[in-house]
Amino acid sequence: MTYKILRLSPYIILLVLALIFMVSSVYVSSELWKIIFINLTSSSIFVVVAYFFYDSIRSYIDKRESKYIDSYIRNQISHDVFVVLYMLKKYIHGYNLESNTLQNILAINNYSREQIKSSIANQSYLGFQIFKEMEDIKELFRDALDNNFVIRYSPREYVINLLKIVDLIISIEHIFRNETSYSKSPEKAIEFFCVNGKEINPNKEESRFLLLKKTPIENRAVVYDSGRFDQSKEGKLLDRYTINAESAEMLADRIHELNTYLRFWLPEEFYISRYGKLYRIVKDYFSPFTKSSTKTKRIYVADIVEMKKK
Repeated sequence: MTYKILRLSPYIILLVLALIFMVSSVYVSSELWKIIFINLTSSSIFVVVAYFFYDSIRSYIDKRESKYIDSYIRNQISHDVFVVLYMLKKYIHGYNLESNTLQNILAINNYSREQIKSSIANQSYLGFQIFKEMEDIKELFRDALDNNFVIRYSPREYVINLLKIVDLIISIEHIFRNETSYSKSPEKAIEFFCVNGKEINPNKEESRFLLLKKTPIENRAVVYDSGRFDQSKEGKLLDRYTINAESAEMLADRIHELNTYLRFWLPEEFYISRYGKLYRIVKDYFSPFTKSSTKTKRIYVADIVEMKKK
C-alpha cells in the first residue's frame, strides 16, 4: 500500500499544481500573469504525461528484469528441493536404486499423509539411514539464506518459505534420528557392509562412510548411500529397526507439511540439469554425489566400486 502511494505521489503533486495554476489563470486580472499561469498549467500537464510514459517504460523494464531474477532464484532453489525429495523418498521407501528415477522422486511431493504414514510404518530401516547426519541437506538452504543476492531480490514470502523448510527438516531429523523412535530387529543387514571413505582414498580430509551392497562378483560392491556419523553409532549402521506408531504419525505429519512448502518451488514443467555438482543423471536415474572419491574419480550412488567385503 505504501509503495503504491509513493508511486502515485508525483502524479498527485503535479495534477494539484496544474489545477492551482488553471484556477489562478481564471481569477487574475493581469493578462501577463494569466498567460504565465496558462503556460504553467500546460507545462504541468505535459510533465504528467511525460512522466507517465517514463514510469510505464521503467515499470515494464523492471518487471522484465524481475522475471529473469525470479526465474534464476527459483531454479536454483528447485534443484535443492529435488535433493530433499530424494532424501524423503529414502525415508518413505527405503533403499531402492531401481526406483530412483526423476519421475518417482518428484511424485513424492504429491503423496497424501496416509500414503506417507503407511509406507513409513511398514518400512525396515538400517541404522545407516537413522543415524546419518543431515547437515548436508540443511546447508543447502542455509547457503540460500546466506546468499545476499537471494535475500536482496527475493520477496518476503520466499525467505519465510525457506525458513519454514529448514525448521521442518530439523524437526524431521530430531524424530528420525532418535533411537527411542524405533524397535531394534534381531537380524542384521547381511547383504550390506560399510567402509570409511578414507579406506578408498586416504588423501580425503573428510571422514565419510559408504554403504555398499554385496554383489556376486568378489570384491565388487554397489554404492547405496554415504554419510557422517557420531562415533558412538558407527557399530549400529547395519542393524535393522522398525519405527513405532507414534513416531510414524509425527513423521508423516512433518513430511506432509514439508511437502507443501517444497511444492512452492517446483514448476509445472521441472527441468534439472544433468550435470550438477551434487548429483549425476543417467537415463533419468538420479545418483547423488557421495562426497567421497577414489584417487582418480568421484563416487556416486549406484556406482560399482572395487572393495573387499567384510
